[in-house]
Amino acid sequence: MKAELTLPERPAAVHLLAVLDVLVLVVVFFVLLTSVTQEAGVSVGLAETGYRLESYRKPIVVTARGGPRPVVYVGQDRVLLEDLSEELRKVVEATGAESMFLRADEMLPVGVEREVVEAGLRQGLKVALVGRQDEGRRSGEDRRAAERPATDE
Repeated sequence: MKAELTLPERPAAVHLLAVLDVLVLVVVFFVLLTSVTQEAGVSVGLAETGYRLESYRKPIVVTARGGPRPVVYVGQDRVLLEDLSEELRKVVEATGAESMFLRADEMLPVGVEREVVEAGLRQGLKVALVGRQDEGRRSGEDRRAAERPATDE
């Protein structure tokens, strides 16, 4: 006895369902992946700031953690505070960096923060302190943008 095909002549919809299942899984994967990943570098508790960072070209990210023995990282490489100027010089020569972002922990002593900033300035870098946005103290431009009504353009 001959088997008969019970699907309509164009079974594209059946095949399309499998493709859609795979696409949904890929989208869900990337949505979950971005919510789990942390920005590159070392985790610190940033101080709150009411200002936004302007655009800098080729920045070096320096992270400083506080505590009884402060720790400094250039990118993800741990560096002794005494060797920071030399390490910054090497990175500037290798990458042509023009600026340095300092991600300083809230518990970092002011003296250590000053030493890190001065090490960057000695290398001719523009130094910017990075903080997390404080919703209560937005800069004037941010405040005006938040107060502006949304338009459907």
